[in-house]
Amino acid sequence: MTEEVIYNYRSVNRAIDLEVDKYRAENWSRYSRIFLHVSLGIGGLAVLLALAWYIYVSAVPSKKDQLEVVQGNLAETAESLQITETAVSTPEESREIRADLQKLEARDKLVLETPRADALLPPDKEYTAFTKVPTDSGEIVVTGRVFESGDWVKPSHQYCYLEIPGLVGGSPIVDKDSSGKPILHTTDDALIRFAREYCRFE
Repeated sequence: MTEEVIYNYRSVNRAIDLEVDKYRAENWSRYSRIFLHVSLGIGGLAVLLALAWYIYVSAVPSKKDQLEVVQGNLAETAESLQITETAVSTPEESREIRADLQKLEARDKLVLETPRADALLPPDKEYTAFTKVPTDSGEIVVTGRVFESGDWVKPSHQYCYLEIPGLVGGSPIVDKDSSGKPILHTTDDALIRFAREYCRFE
């Protein structure tokens, strides 16, 4: 006689399926929480960065504001420089400069009379006289006076700079137009002192 045994695994399989579904649900919930936390962290960081940028932009003046401040400082310094005039050339120095420039102009006129010289020298010329004055500390302050050809009454333009070896034009300090108004190119106190003491404007 044969005995037949039948095993029923349905309940076990159902229990296993329930556990697998439960495990998947827990994993999905865990991943959802992680995603939510990461998203909140990124959002919070973005908000903090935006707030920091706003504070930085509000605290730091714009380039336009900085330029206006610098221009205001230069204007104030120019006014103080105008009140305390720079050193001027003596009448003898001015006469010597004009005499030398007139000789130079006469020489140029002779050169212009030679054939094809007009191709080398323009008929309208400017003449610049340079005066170099050594400072107490050994630097050289150069003043340039620009005269229009034939007009020796008053320079059309004057400028003063600190001579620096190897640098053409040196370090500009101050200009003066024909009206005598100073135009500063620096806020450096030492250079402004040089301008007051060693520039030789008329």
